[in-house]
Amino acid sequence: MKDENNWYEARLDKILTNGALWKHRTFRTILDPLSSEWNETDFDKKLEILEKVVASGEKLSVLIR
Repeated sequence: MKDENNWYEARLDKILTNGALWKHRTFRTILDPLSSEWNETDFDKKLEILEKVVASGEKLSVLIR
């Protein structure tokens, strides 16, 4: 399971920060309204994150799982 997490985090790092560690490293920022990650970003930032992921060609269904 840990390898899957590393893969997922690495993909988001590459998409959102060109390989540097992305601050949140999960989709809690856009999917979990009870998380601190959610509260640290406004709607425009959430939309920007989704747009970058979609533009990268990654399938959301794979990354969200």
